[in-house]
Amino acid sequence: MNAKQLLFFKHTVEQGSMTRAAEQLLVSQPYLSRVIAGLEVELGVELFDRRWRRLSLNDYGEALYRHVVNIFNEAEDAVREIQD
Repeated sequence: MNAKQLLFFKHTVEQGSMTRAAEQLLVSQPYLSRVIAGLEVELGVELFDRRWRRLSLNDYGEALYRHVVNIFNEAEDAVREIQD
């Protein structure tokens, strides 16, 4: 698991769409999908329920999202502390 995978996952969740997340991240949607798929393979679980072109987090995705938000908040806090 790496920072890019976590960032892409976070944006996908927050946008509710791989297409919108890809546009925001300035990457292609197929590339974003491959990164997310790689994260799922690495973790050994699917993170989203995919039905009729709709994405929704499953229980694994919700658990990971909570941690990812904390990770990025901690990183922002570290930058602020160092800059202060």
